[in-house]
Amino acid sequence: MSENYIVKKILGDARLSADAVIKDAKKKAADKISAVKRQFELDEAEALKNAKNKHEKHAEHHKALAEIEVRKANLVKKHAALDEVFADARSELLKGDKYNTLIAELVKRYARKGDTVLAAKKLSTTLAQEYKLKQITDPKVEGIILSNDNYELKLTLDELLKNFRVHREEQIAKILWGG
Repeated sequence: MSENYIVKKILGDARLSADAVIKDAKKKAADKISAVKRQFELDEAEALKNAKNKHEKHAEHHKALAEIEVRKANLVKKHAALDEVFADARSELLKGDKYNTLIAELVKRYARKGDTVLAAKKLSTTLAQEYKLKQITDPKVEGIILSNDNYELKLTLDELLKNFRVHREEQIAKILWGG
């Protein structure tokens, strides 16, 4: 065998071996590129899904905030309407006989013998004598204030309506707006 033949054989084998290595490297590169593309597509789909979810949550959050603002505005309107109802009730209670009847009922219900009563005007003589009340008048007082050495009980219209509202506002709201 000649030297030339051996060299050609070695070069031929080397070429075949190099071609196989190149072919294998190209296949591995193609597989790697394909895998990277697939992973990129998966990552892109996941990123789009996450962005969509984030956008939807953001939209839901803004919708919820808007709904809260609407509820707050409605609550303010309802509260203003209740204020108006109580202002009307207060005005109605100040009218003539209703006011006198209210004062008489408050005295009968809460006065103790010997109390001092502060009111806008003098009570009926019968009522004052029956409870032996000391009377003080003050035109600014709407209702009465009963007192003695041990206590003071404010039964002014403002106090009575405030107390009534605290205890009955929810019921009144249900009557007016349902719920």
